[in-house]
Amino acid sequence: MLKKSRRNNKIPEAIWLMMAFICLILAIYITFRDGMRQSIVFFVFVLLSLIMYFFRKQIRKSHDNS
Repeated sequence: MLKKSRRNNKIPEAIWLMMAFICLILAIYITFRDGMRQSIVFFVFVLLSLIMYFFRKQIRKSHDNS
């Protein structure tokens, strides 16, 4: 049961990391296609996704230690 719980806690981390990667690819593509002004939103999403990833990772580690 505990292993399943730990795996379930890693799923949101993986989703945030994948979202950051996808947004980064889109941001770079749109920057080359349309310019920086059109892609700034995707770069913001990359930043927010990475913040959420590290936040979730920190929470998981604190729960694993307690």
